[in-house]
Amino acid sequence: MIRVRLFLIVLVFYLLFCPFVWSQSFEAQKDEMCRNLEGFKLQDISGKEVSLKEIIRNGPVLLVFWASWCPACRQGIARLMSPDLKIDTSRVVLVNIREKKEKVEAFLSKFNRKPFTVLLDSQGALTSDCRVTGIPAYIVIDRDGKVEFTGHYLPEKYKEAFKTED
Repeated sequence: MIRVRLFLIVLVFYLLFCPFVWSQSFEAQKDEMCRNLEGFKLQDISGKEVSLKEIIRNGPVLLVFWASWCPACRQGIARLMSPDLKIDTSRVVLVNIREKKEKVEAFLSKFNRKPFTVLLDSQGALTSDCRVTGIPAYIVIDRDGKVEFTGHYLPEKYKEAFKTED
């Protein structure tokens, strides 16, 4: 009985205290994420070199890190490609992680494709710089190149922020 009480006390303490620690650590780490973003140039799906500095200038920007083998990524991309979601495609960048162009094209061909910018992070350098630890990863970058949000989902307030006017 004492063990059960002790376990419950530890569990309650953990559940009450950990969210505070996590939120504090995120704020501290946020400044370390995507520090060299403006210096990155990656190839898009058509083979053209794209400067992230140019994309951010029109900010804010939603970076979506994904891979075609990831079930949650496939669901997220399908939602973004949905005709029901009216989203400003000029401010959403799909960053594929370490897959060959042919594989990315084959995956994206399953959709009536919206004109998102699709970048190939073939070496994982941008993924590393943005400290992506799991996918899908959604990172909102403000006009100044600072990380505003990062997570494995996109909250409603950002869906609203990236919606088109029509």
